[in-house]
Amino acid sequence: MFRDRRVGVVLPVRDAAPEVGDRIRLLPPFVDRIVVVDDGSRDGTPEVARLEAGPADRPAGAKVRVLSHGVRRGWGAAVLTGYRALLALEMDIVAVSDWDLALDPDDLVRLVDPIASDRADFVKGSRRGSGPASSARALAARLLTELTRRVLGQGTFGDVLTTSHAFSADALRHL
Repeated sequence: MFRDRRVGVVLPVRDAAPEVGDRIRLLPPFVDRIVVVDDGSRDGTPEVARLEAGPADRPAGAKVRVLSHGVRRGWGAAVLTGYRALLALEMDIVAVSDWDLALDPDDLVRLVDPIASDRADFVKGSRRGSGPASSARALAARLLTELTRRVLGQGTFGDVLTTSHAFSADALRHL
């Protein structure tokens, strides 16, 4: 719970067996439910995630649900699967945090706080300063972010290319 709001996190993964356990363990304690959505891994990622969670009658096992597409359907499909699962579990806030640590788990507070405080229904994360990026990728991200600012004529965008974000459940239901 974060400010009396139930928080669920979608972890879309593919071929992430070596990292998925750490990714689950690194999420902050205020996260109520974690839905790991495997998108057709061939390296045993879903099995590793289930082992990390443990049996459903233990706290971690009750907190983590592992879903698998079986075949690769893409990142967006994995995220949609996670959204649906967390809405069915009656979460108040639904966040997406990729397995590759593009968003530091401690920064999850920055995603959910504006929603929990009723100041926003959607918050987009930013990778700035949170890891290495090639100079070409960093330049492309800055240019696209500036273009987005100019087209929209407003807003402060830190990184429009990052995939980490959060929605209020009410807003997500209306998409």
